[in-house]
Amino acid sequence: QKLLDAMASVPPPILNEMAQLTKANSIDGCKLGECDVVYTPYLNLKKEERMDTGQVGFKDEQFRILMRNVEKDKEIVKVLEKTRREAKVDFRAEKEQRDDEEKMRKRKSIAEHKLSEKAEKAQHEEEKELKSYAALSHLEKTTNVGVSKTGSVEEAREIEEDFM
Repeated sequence: QKLLDAMASVPPPILNEMAQLTKANSIDGCKLGECDVVYTPYLNLKKEERMDTGQVGFKDEQFRILMRNVEKDKEIVKVLEKTRREAKVDFRAEKEQRDDEEKMRKRKSIAEHKLSEKAEKAQHEEEKELKSYAALSHLEKTTNVGVSKTGSVEEAREIEEDFM
């Protein structure tokens, strides 16, 4: 869906220029008055051994967009040829840089996930500690040596008053 939105967001003048360049650089298309131009993302192209030279297929027809009856416009082609620049691009370096960036993003995501799991686990342990009676285990070691053992009502009232 993201790819379709990206393809739909390309402005029509850019598409027209692309179609004119494609038509001008095509062996058969430049001879015709008008022809059809198909465009698709590179990842959607499918090339098999049994196909002829220059022939390609599409993995998903949904991403294939057809522009019908593109007429020759020499003015656009001339302007594009005059402004043409060819820059040397090191695709291997760019791919390695992109891969490194993706690895860093993935590592960061994993680190955040581990950190959140650790915090969640600590919170769970704390809740478990609060719910258990282990916190009261220190009371077992206390003694009632200083308390009288008569159990009278007066003693109980004194203890309650001291408590309040």
